[in-house]
Amino acid sequence: MKKYYLLIISVMVICQTVMTGQTNKEANGLLHAQSKAELPIGRHIAPEPARKQFVDARSILTYVSDNEYLISGGWYLTSLDNAILNGNIFSKEYDYSSWYNATVPGTVLTTLVEQGVYNDPYYGLNNLSIPDSLCRMEWCYRTAFIMPDKEAGKRYTLDFDGINYKATIYLNGERLGNIAGAFRRGSFDISDILDFGEENVLVVRITPPANPGVPHEQSGRTGFGPNGGLMCMDGPTFIASEGWDWMPGIRDRNIGIWQDVKIKIDGGARIRDPHVITEALDQDNYSYAGLRLRVDVESALDNMPVTIKGEYSEGAFEKELTLTKGHNDISLGYHEFNALSVRNPRLWWPNGYGNPDLYDMKLSLTDKDGRIIDSQDIRFGIRTCTYEFAVDTASSSPARIEYDPMLTDLIIIDNTKLRAVEQGVVIPSLEEGSGLSSLKYCPDEKMGPYLIIKVNGVRIFCRGGNWGMDDAMKRVSEKHLIPAFELHRRAGLNIVRNWTGETTEELFYSLCDEYGMMVWNDFWSSTENANRTPVDEDLFLDNVRDVVRRFRNHPSIVIWCPRNEGFASPYLDKGIASIVLKEDGTRHYHGNSRSLNMKMSGKWSHFRDKNEYFNVRGHGFNSEIGAPAVPTAESVRKFIPEEDLWPISDTWFYHDYPLIDNGKFNVHMVEVYGEPESLEDYCAKAQFMNYDSYRAIMEGYNAHMWDNASGAMYWMSHPAWPSVVWQLYSWDYETPASYFGARKSCEPVHVQWNNNDHNVVVINATLQDMENMSVEGYVYGLDGSLFDKREKAHCNLKGNTKKELYVYDYPSECQKAHILRLVLKDNRDRVISINDYLRPGTTERNLLSMKETEATIRIKKSAGSNGEFRIRISNSSPTPAFGVKLNAMDRDHNIILPAYFSDGYFNLLPGEARDITLDMPYRSGMLVRVSGYNVKTIIE
Repeated sequence: MKKYYLLIISVMVICQTVMTGQTNKEANGLLHAQSKAELPIGRHIAPEPARKQFVDARSILTYVSDNEYLISGGWYLTSLDNAILNGNIFSKEYDYSSWYNATVPGTVLTTLVEQGVYNDPYYGLNNLSIPDSLCRMEWCYRTAFIMPDKEAGKRYTLDFDGINYKATIYLNGERLGNIAGAFRRGSFDISDILDFGEENVLVVRITPPANPGVPHEQSGRTGFGPNGGLMCMDGPTFIASEGWDWMPGIRDRNIGIWQDVKIKIDGGARIRDPHVITEALDQDNYSYAGLRLRVDVESALDNMPVTIKGEYSEGAFEKELTLTKGHNDISLGYHEFNALSVRNPRLWWPNGYGNPDLYDMKLSLTDKDGRIIDSQDIRFGIRTCTYEFAVDTASSSPARIEYDPMLTDLIIIDNTKLRAVEQGVVIPSLEEGSGLSSLKYCPDEKMGPYLIIKVNGVRIFCRGGNWGMDDAMKRVSEKHLIPAFELHRRAGLNIVRNWTGETTEELFYSLCDEYGMMVWNDFWSSTENANRTPVDEDLFLDNVRDVVRRFRNHPSIVIWCPRNEGFASPYLDKGIASIVLKEDGTRHYHGNSRSLNMKMSGKWSHFRDKNEYFNVRGHGFNSEIGAPAVPTAESVRKFIPEEDLWPISDTWFYHDYPLIDNGKFNVHMVEVYGEPESLEDYCAKAQFMNYDSYRAIMEGYNAHMWDNASGAMYWMSHPAWPSVVWQLYSWDYETPASYFGARKSCEPVHVQWNNNDHNVVVINATLQDMENMSVEGYVYGLDGSLFDKREKAHCNLKGNTKKELYVYDYPSECQKAHILRLVLKDNRDRVISINDYLRPGTTERNLLSMKETEATIRIKKSAGSNGEFRIRISNSSPTPAFGVKLNAMDRDHNIILPAYFSDGYFNLLPGEARDITLDMPYRSGMLVRVSGYNVKTIIE
């Protein structure tokens, strides 16, 4: 039977290859596994995994809210073959003792790793020991639960928040139906199937994607291979799990029940996917907002009388309705209800522009006797989104418009008719007959064709990062995600990109709402002309529709986009545009993540001359731009075994090292910092380069703020697994210099020195006007001697603008390596920003001659407010301290993560002191370690 199954898949692949016309290796990925000689080789020998003992347990129905129960615990997992061999799987007497205790929500591989069948795939080369056959077989989940006594007149539904890739659902031996696609919910009426007060057997059969592909295994001999492959044809799934250049192939392709399973009870009607829309907003002083509630009410009966009620901090409202059987699209607006007219609203703003305020509303349905039929708690934000960009018109020149999606019920942008306006930049056309009558004309020669995102009528200078995936094994929890959002917020980012939709789940969007992170939301197709396109376009659109409806109430989402780096097919493009218009209507559907009103994405991997970030890259809107980002030695030790740590081995290559090795990173390190002598020395020298690169990337865009630049997103900000490239912070939440370099460049109010033209520039990326600020400039030798000083330059700076102050060229003494320091102060002479540039001289290139001396640091800790610690660090030696880094440690001198320090990898001149804050929950006996390149490490 297995042979026939594999034959069918092979025929499908061949047919789909012919259908799409794509036969190149990059699009298909590998069609055969690599030879043994091409696989990475490690010196470490992993121990045999220790299988956990089977535990017999029943599921518990955990009350969540609003008559909703979570089916928790008591889940079991096995292959479909094994399930069938053991008899009638639906029988209450079925013997499942040979199954695994399953983790739900979770993937198949999550269960197998947690049950000790396989070692941790994130460590060393362990992933190679896990068979890729896991994604080529069907699996079964089984559980049993007892439902309390039946409530008269109530409807019971079984709800799935997400499975992958396809599922067939059975309850008490009856087939309920199917779910297809990783991002499609499933809801099944089980009122007549449940056995109340007795055990109910729930079985979920999981079918993997038809085209799981063959992962490429990185090594020193092969480098990195194609990104993805055949699995891109399967569309709405985790396409990166076939293997990308930032994570290996995940052996089960993340199949399984990866989100919650619940039982919902209602009185015959259900509130579904409510959307609170900011329909009107006074943008002069934000004194007023008019809201509209749009909600789908699903009824099991015809002519059903109900009352819908809403209550929140601004008042209550209600309306009597008569429902028809099926779905009823209900709309209640501020013209009808005073409670939806909000005076002095608390607005939702992106991080840095204001508070991301949110409101809580209780919705309920009651019957004619006032009994509650259904209720739901929702959270929403009051905010508007509009967009500036250029479009092609019938005239000879493009027109720059401001597009408000709420002003039209027509699709007005045509992504199939394009016009090239610059090298690599195209603009869309207006749909025939749409004209410019419903659009606001907003000429801006400086911004040309480029996209600008506006929130509450304000241009937002976008500084953000890409999430390739939250976790390579989809282990998603608040414990895992909250530290990532804390680090994003503290780094000054205000937008994240959900790359190819790999992180499409409720918790992600909820945290984006709370932390003020706008979301650029892709769907599940990757690079045009490089990756395969989805074969089942209707399945793709079915998942799009459910995602838009499900998450449309999140104020953080500002863009819907069809794919990564390319246009969708005409059928998909029109289909997605129609869905966004009908099911959302408040956001822009942007047809391409690059080129369309944007710059080409990249570059990514090589270490680059910083001038490139200012001259070539720092323009327009760039959805992906990155550089290598080597973690600290202590982080590397957590995922690379001691035997393979040094010299750099195949295990490094497996954790994405080819992207460093194929570039100029190591060449530059040797030239400017010297040949690394050990793991610690390599990682320490890499931090100087991390800082320079990640600061320069965003400072290049700062330099052109609103001239011809509107934003950029790091590739990447969030790591999906332990990697040595592309990350602001490491997989363990350690903050290497890439984090602090990004944080420095994304300061709300920031002073910088442009590497290309030597201009000193002040950036104000807030809405507050800054008056009588001052900037001082200094040049120091590496020994701390002062070469040059510029007198204070004063300036006033309005909110959301930048100002060039003067050109600062080096004095003649800067033939030697030196520090260029800029200090920005406010009108009370308080330091707002200190920015040090460690630079080689024209004759002296070596920046690490300071290694010959050792700086002595003194620290003093004191408790602050709100759980913060204040740490004063002072340099009592006659030489500067370079690359000063702080870590929180326990009594055994183990690093505590996450830990949120206000600065890191900074320099201290002789006699200088710096105040640093540490924000983390107090731990008894917590210590602080201070280290640096030429600093004697202290732990206090």
